[in-house]
Order: sequence, then C-alpha cells, then structure tokens
Amino acid sequence: MQEEDILTEQRAVSGIQKIGSGHRNLPTVAAPRPCVLVIEWNAFLRDCLVQGLNEHRFAEVVGFASASDVIAARSDDGPNIVLLSTLSLSRQEADEALANLMEAAPSFRIMVLANADDPQAALAAIKGGASGYITVTGGFDSLPLALQFIGRGGVYIPPQCLVAAGRSSSPEAERDSAGGLTRREEAVVNAIQKGKPNKVIAYELNMCESTVKVHVRRIMKKLHAKNRTDVAIKAVDRNRRSNPEGFATVNKTMSQLSIGKS
Repeated sequence: MQEEDILTEQRAVSGIQKIGSGHRNLPTVAAPRPCVLVIEWNAFLRDCLVQGLNEHRFAEVVGFASASDVIAARSDDGPNIVLLSTLSLSRQEADEALANLMEAAPSFRIMVLANADDPQAALAAIKGGASGYITVTGGFDSLPLALQFIGRGGVYIPPQCLVAAGRSSSPEAERDSAGGLTRREEAVVNAIQKGKPNKVIAYELNMCESTVKVHVRRIMKKLHAKNRTDVAIKAVDRNRRSNPEGFATVNKTMSQLSIGKS
C-alpha cells in the first residue's frame, strides 16, 4: 500500500473516532416531568394539599379552585394528573366536575379525593372516567404514591374501600352494580324515557347541557344503544329483568311516550 493511501485511511479512522466520541457525549433527553393539578374550592385545604404534595418532589404541583379553571388553563406539554377533591362539593357537583374534565381532556389521569370509604361512590368515579379514588381516612402518605401509580397507567382504589364493599349487601347497591349505570346516569335515563330533551334534563337535574350530552354518550355505550329511543327501550328491558313485577307499569308508561331529541 502506498504511503498516500495509508495517510488517507488514518484520517478516515480518526474522523470516525471523533464522530463516535461526539455521540457518546450527547445529552440524554429526560422524560417530561408530570404535573399534578389540584382542584379544591376551599383555599385553605387547597394550599395544604399543594404544599404537602410538593414536599414529595415527584411532580410539579399547581392548585385550582374549580374544574373549569383547570380546563381553561390545561396544556398538552406533558403528562397531567388531576387530583379532584370533592371534600367541599356535593355528590352532584363532583359528578359534573368529573364529567366536564373527561369531556374537555380525556387524557387526564384523574384521582378523586373523597371524605368517606363509599364503595359505590368509588365504582361510580371509575365508571365516570377517573383513574383512582382515595379518601382522607387512609392518611396523607398514601396520596402521593397513589398519584404516581395512576400516572403510570394504573387504577387505584384504597383497600379500605374494598373492605367496605365486601360488607355492603344492600339491594340498591346490587342494582347499581348489575345495571352498570351511576345514579346520575339513571336519572338521565329516566328523563329520556319521559321524552325530555337535553335542555330540559339539564335544567331539572341542575347541570350543564354539555354534561347531559356526556352522560347520554356514556349511557349509550354502556347499554349498547344506537340512539335515544334505543336507550329508552333497552333501559325498560333492563328494568324488566331486574324487576319483573313492575314491568307492566313501565311498559304502559313507555307506550305513551314521545322520545325527545337533543
């Protein structure tokens, strides 16, 4: 091999080594840090939750007074975990807040924070789109761990809720579990069976019309219904199977209805 060819080969090898060395020194791209959005109407409780979670340093934590504030400020820059505190809300307000969050941002991982270990409320929250349900009876240290768990794709229900569910044997609880509909969805179904449009349902149940539409879509999915008329028919069939004695009365009522449109 001639001397000129040898020098050319050495320069090529040297260049490859420099390129390889440069690649080894490139900075790694870190995964985006999650953000926990705390929703609590009471300013004192909200500050306590934000400060307590910030001490664990697993995410950026921001407090909001309402679900509508979160929806207005939402960002798709990184993974968002929502802690929806219902400590200052009625059951109806909590259901509406969850429905509105899921409608506006289905990618949110939502943890519902509640006062009591109510297995039916926990089940309703999960069916409504939440990724977890936790109560104040379990102590604060379990909260950041549960939030991290749902942030990684898990679904969290505290052990004390499962224990309470094992103790529950009320006929109402069995009907809710068998029917697969939450109490609010049952109320919407009853209104649909009476031929009421969404605007009237929203007024009578004291919720936004957009929330009613969310409930109707979920009801149709759960009952495998194609439209509102199908919802009413399948709801009657479901009631017939669960309450044969009352079916004659329901059937007579259904024959008199004109199913409303949205």
